[in-house]
Amino acid sequence: MTPHYPSIKRGVFFSIQKNMTDILNIILITILVIIILFLLRKIKLIKSRHQKKLAELYKDLSKLAEQKESFFEKLSLNSELEDAMTHARKRLNEEIFDLQMEVFRNIKQD
Repeated sequence: MTPHYPSIKRGVFFSIQKNMTDILNIILITILVIIILFLLRKIKLIKSRHQKKLAELYKDLSKLAEQKESFFEKLSLNSELEDAMTHARKRLNEEIFDLQMEVFRNIKQD
């Protein structure tokens, strides 16, 4: 049995209760919208930080690629230099041998 309120009619009470429910729904929706906006802002902030870090990583990667290329160029130069030195040693040994043979021939002829 519902209590009897002499000064408030039954329809007015339900109308107030309906208005309170509507107000609570509006407040909850507003809170949810604020939370969603806050989360969207956080996502945007995280995304911008990620893009900055990604840009730094690409910059570091390009530096490493340049250093790698420079290293391989130096390695190639070292290899070419070593080949040239080996060839020069071989020629020098051949010339020394030829000179020694010529000296022995001269000694033999004298």
